[in-house]
Amino acid sequence: MDEMLASIIQGHAQRLDIKTLAGPVQNPQVLDTLSRIGVDLIYGDTIAEAQPLDLLLNTSYFAIH
Repeated sequence: MDEMLASIIQGHAQRLDIKTLAGPVQNPQVLDTLSRIGVDLIYGDTIAEAQPLDLLLNTSYFAIH
């Protein structure tokens, strides 16, 4: 049922040219399903573990210098 609902929502969003965001994804099977359905953006522990904002702003690709 969840996959069917996500697929319906994704289909409507595509027809309306709206980007979709799904999460939090905590296992690879859900990640694969959402990717196969065509969800544009996915977040959660399967992608990357949560980190404190100050650490991200100082050490990551998005660091502010």
